[in-house]
Amino acid sequence: MAPIYFEQLTSERRVVRYARGLPLVRFERIKGKRAETLDATVYAWAVRQLINQNLDTRGDELKSAAAPEGPKIVIKSRWLDGGDSDHMPHADCVKSSAKTRADSSSRLGM
Repeated sequence: MAPIYFEQLTSERRVVRYARGLPLVRFERIKGKRAETLDATVYAWAVRQLINQNLDTRGDELKSAAAPEGPKIVIKSRWLDGGDSDHMPHADCVKSSAKTRADSSSRLGM
């Protein structure tokens, strides 16, 4: 791995401060250091803890699952293919409705 990976993993330092006599442990970013690798590693670790699942067992479950039977059946539409002209608007109907709108607009003074 590149050296920048390890530099970013060590971009914070542990600091102990005392409040009311009790130690408070915090991690503070070292100025001028980037921490994307550290952040991503911590997020991944947190998610892994939240999942709370045995990944080896889950992998075995997925391997033993039945394979899909085959491709899904697709019902094609005759309307989309250009067939069944009874349900498709005809070009002359579209033109006549546009002409009707234009005529009504001129009568209304628009």
